[in-house]
Amino acid sequence: MNAPDGGVWSLRTPEERTDSFNRSLEHCARLSGMTQETYVAGVERELEVDSRDISKGLMMTWDQMRQLRKQGHTIGSHTMTHPNIAYVSHGEVETELGESKRKLEAELDEQILHFAYPGPALRPNWSQTSLQLSRELGYETATTVEPGVVRAGDDPLRMRRIGPGTTVEQLRWKLDRAFVGD
Repeated sequence: MNAPDGGVWSLRTPEERTDSFNRSLEHCARLSGMTQETYVAGVERELEVDSRDISKGLMMTWDQMRQLRKQGHTIGSHTMTHPNIAYVSHGEVETELGESKRKLEAELDEQILHFAYPGPALRPNWSQTSLQLSRELGYETATTVEPGVVRAGDDPLRMRRIGPGTTVEQLRWKLDRAFVGD
């Protein structure tokens, strides 16, 4: 597979495929908008896959989101193209946070106050720029991918979270550890 730097990422062994996948994720996490879409389309062409076939039915419809809202769920923003906000330009951060909020508000006819930073490859997944812009755009809360519980006095635009794990037992263990102070 062709690497962005002109090199080649090998896909011969399972380990090489995993390494190439992770390196591609790291590169893609630094892109947003059309630049990201162009990169992903190039990877799809090279690997002879079509993400439209893979993602059919994976995204919620606006009607499904409205129904969730009617059932009492809170709807929040998550960017337009899922870049790692800490690694894109100020203008891209503004577009990702602002356009996502604007589109949700227009479609759902309600104010969007909550935001969840995408957690693609690379850490951190927020920056001082995104923190300031989220405040200016009117978000009241934002969650990062930093592990932990939210405590009194924490910045509501940099909230930590407890990841679910892959099993109910893992989630229970994480919650137990978090609430006993680990």
